Amino acid sequence: MANTKKRWTADEIEILRKYYPTEGDQVCERLSGRTAKSCRVQASKMEISKNISSSAIVQNDVKYVRLWTEAEDKILREYYAVEGSKVRYRLNQRSAESCRGRAAALGLTYSGANRKWSSSEDEILRNYYPTEGAEVQKRLEGRSKEACSKRAAKLGLCIQGRKEWTAEEDEIIRTYYKAEGRKVAERLEGRTLTACQSRAKYLNVRSENNRLPWTQEEDAIITRYYEEKGAGYVHTLMPERSLQACKYRAMILGLSRKTIDPWTKAEEKILKKYYPVEGGNVYKRLNNRTRNACISKAAQLHLQYGLPMYKGPVLDEWIILAVKQGITKVRQSMTYSEITFKPGKLPELHLTLECDETGKFRVYEDSVLLDEKEYDRQQIENLADTMGLQIERNKITLDSSEKEIEDDIFRLIAGCYLIYFLHFYESKENRR
Repeated sequence: MANTKKRWTADEIEILRKYYPTEGDQVCERLSGRTAKSCRVQASKMEISKNISSSAIVQNDVKYVRLWTEAEDKILREYYAVEGSKVRYRLNQRSAESCRGRAAALGLTYSGANRKWSSSEDEILRNYYPTEGAEVQKRLEGRSKEACSKRAAKLGLCIQGRKEWTAEEDEIIRTYYKAEGRKVAERLEGRTLTACQSRAKYLNVRSENNRLPWTQEEDAIITRYYEEKGAGYVHTLMPERSLQACKYRAMILGLSRKTIDPWTKAEEKILKKYYPVEGGNVYKRLNNRTRNACISKAAQLHLQYGLPMYKGPVLDEWIILAVKQGITKVRQSMTYSEITFKPGKLPELHLTLECDETGKFRVYEDSVLLDEKEYDRQQIENLADTMGLQIERNKITLDSSEKEIEDDIFRLIAGCYLIYFLHFYESKENRR
């Protein structure tokens, strides 16, 4: 039976286009049978991103989706074909999954998986795979651990201490794995379940065990334990069913986890110690934690998998820091403030904030539009209108609220300097 994916309908596409920019992954609640991941991948293909405000950038306790910049797309186009998802190390705070999704939207493909193995690569495998296993990948640029293991199997290589597969064992896999699935390990003494599954995959033998109809007893187990203890616990009660099969059956039955156990300090300690080395595989050290849960928590803790690469300061954070360092308050009260902005080589700005009893703010700058300067009044007013500002008696003003004032001050400062540079370069051109 072929593995087919459910096509996106026109109605689903419209819902995604309408709600994803504001709801992000939560839009999956509007789409029956669609997961957060599938919505995220489809949105990436449609080049739809979740909107964020400049104030969201500095709120570290909330996870936001950042829009992809032209500079990031350029890095993807240059390196993705060779590095695949490892290109994330060149992109600040981008996950492997988001890089793959964006690459798909840009029509980029990773060529490393399809690249032919050279004789020199095979020689490295023969020399080092028996002692290093999949870690030999560090010696082979552009090769994944999985690719190294598959190639080693084709070359007949085994890790030292592991027993080579015999023709009799392979025959048992071919004869019984299709019908028995995981239980075939009971017929092979000294072979683990994982080893049997890997060997069956290598021999291209697929199990039909998980395609068997679900019984009332199995459904009763899922109904009783899934919401409270999760798919991991249900899987231990029904080892003949895969973890993914248990999750999918729970979804069919309309079940969902009611609560997610909070992360303990002990779990976070394990994550901090092993995630930089093991990445998502650290989930094997944590009971009832999935790979995706570990990756998500690692992102919250600002942990990075692999060798750290210095990428320089984040642009938006650098701008915010520069503005904050350049501001000095001259006068301040409950309803009135005077702020001088001294950024160094740029001209000084003088801001005045007035607040009334309803919480409305009026902010104006009175040093850029001095009377002795000659400006094209209409051009300045058009620019100010574009920035959401007003010109009143040679003052650049804006009206705001207590909730939005922090963002609006940055907008006012940007508008003042745009007007200043417009005049500066016009004056320079006139002098020529």
